[in-house]
Formats: sequence, C-alpha cells, structure tokens
Amino acid sequence: MTFLPFMLNACSDCSVKLDSIVSIQSVRFKEEYCFDEPSAAGEGFKMIVLSLSEETTKDFVERSDKSTFPLDKDRYAVSYWQRTPITPKWQEAKELVANYFLHSEPAKAYQKQIERALDGQDSFYAFYYRSVVGNIVDIQFFLIDPSVNKMYIVMNKI
Repeated sequence: MTFLPFMLNACSDCSVKLDSIVSIQSVRFKEEYCFDEPSAAGEGFKMIVLSLSEETTKDFVERSDKSTFPLDKDRYAVSYWQRTPITPKWQEAKELVANYFLHSEPAKAYQKQIERALDGQDSFYAFYYRSVVGNIVDIQFFLIDPSVNKMYIVMNKI
C-alpha cells in the first residue's frame, strides 16, 4: 500500500494531485491498472484504477466537505463530488469515460465497472471538463466506488 500525500505519477505522463481532488491529506492506495492510449494530435484516453485502503475509502465517504472538491483548476469547469447515479445533465461525461471506444479488452472491462458504478447507488463522482460549443472536449473524471474500495481516474481529450 502506498502513502500518497501529494501526487500520483502513472501511465507514463499521467499525473494527478489527489489531495486537491478527494479532500483527504493522506491517500493510501495500490495501483491496480493503468492504460494510456495517446494520439498523435495531442488527444487521447487514459485510465488509472486505484485500490484504496478501507481507511481512505471510509475517510472519503464520511467527509462532510466533499461538495467543495475537487478544487478549482485553471481553464477547466468543475463538477464537484456527487453521489451516483449520475445525473441526466452529465450523460455526455458518462459516455466519454464509460463508453468511449477502446481496443483494449482489460480497459473495456474497467469501463463496464465504471458504468455500473455510475448507474448504481452510493458511489461518488467528480470531474474537470472543458467544452466547445456545448460539447465536452476534455475531461478528467474521478469515481470512487466504496463497495469495492476503488478509485477510477479517466482522462479523455477528443
């Protein structure tokens, strides 16, 4: 189990400051899966799956300030932590993380887990995004599923 006060570096150039995302000073996790499908045009899809410690999951679920995180990020709009199921307003975000076409069978299996958690009860999601003409073109999506102590991080730039 890794102790993470500040930053996660995974999948070549993926890096996420988790303390500003989950509102927990000390995130304990083990990287379970990492997938990176870059494109030549600077676009691409990245997925990181973390197995969280039970303590970290419990700390997150019990936090009363979840709705004020993640912290604002330059040039991105933010959707703060909410309990699933995902709202109809954010179906486009769900499509970009759970149904985006991938060639990797393991990544597709994790997308199914993400979709089930987003459609179910008692998971939590938040994300940063940028839109052009009302369509999301860049998303950094975070999902915590307490039933399995996992955090899914998906970055998709189209």
